[in-house]
Amino acid sequence: MSESSHHRPDNPKQEYFDVLDEQGNKTGQTKLRSAVHRDGDWHQAVNIWIVSPSQEILLQRHSESRSCSA
Repeated sequence: MSESSHHRPDNPKQEYFDVLDEQGNKTGQTKLRSAVHRDGDWHQAVNIWIVSPSQEILLQRHSESRSCSA
């Protein structure tokens, strides 16, 4: 689990993100993943590209139950 993504004990199925300012500093505010995406807040994200020896880009599919945007 990343430093800026966490689950709260009172609601373990909901993912919370730390909200960042435009310089990438934590604001001290945490919000539900869906609210951060809905409101357009800055938050940390990671993209990893895996390239095989034959120069193929390997992809991982998202679960059908996980939204990419909310």
